[in-house]
Parts: sequence; C-alpha cells; structure tokens
Amino acid sequence: MTTNDSRVRTMETKKGVSLRALRPEMWPALYAVDVSYKSQGYQPVVTSTDDGNHRPGSLHYVGLAADFRTRHMSPQAITAAVRHVTEMLADVSPRYQVLLEDDHLHVEYDRRVKR
Repeated sequence: MTTNDSRVRTMETKKGVSLRALRPEMWPALYAVDVSYKSQGYQPVVTSTDDGNHRPGSLHYVGLAADFRTRHMSPQAITAAVRHVTEMLADVSPRYQVLLEDDHLHVEYDRRVKR
C-alpha cells in the first residue's frame, strides 16, 4: 500500500501496481471500493492504475482511474459492489464513473463531466 490515506491502508495491489500515480480525486474511490468489498467479506485488490495497456486518452494515464479485481467475487456481490460504490461516489461528485468491465471493476474521475 502506498497511499497515506489511513482509511485504505489494508487495500492490496496486484504485483507491480502502484497507487502513487493516483491523484487525490481517486482517494474517495479507493475508500468506496474498500468499504463495499469488505462489507461483503471480500478483500479489494487494485489490478491497474497508470500501468498496463489502456485505450488512448484513458484516465488511467493521468492518475484518474483504477481497476479492481472481481474474479474472486460472486455475481451477486459484484452487482452489489457496483451499486454501492456508485451510490457512495454520487454523494461525493457527479464526475465519478463506475463501470463493470469483463473481468474487473473500473472506477474513474472524469474531469470532463460538468459538476
């Protein structure tokens, strides 16, 4: 764990993934995923931040997106996590987007969305 935010000190990262590149706008997203996963008995694992291959223009490359493992979760838990994280972040800003992709949960803070 590389963030100084004590609320997510127990969040794991996939080998080679660093949270250092994440901008402060992503800290509420880390917290929301941490709370949501753990409330259902699952350990959150960050699988990508600014590493790896993402589409051109991806917010991963500017520290405004992170991916989280879902393969260890039941389909019901994944659905609940998407709903819970979306609700938590909607209370913070309309700029957060929570997307369930094929094999992971993607959360981003899109500066282009008007407040």
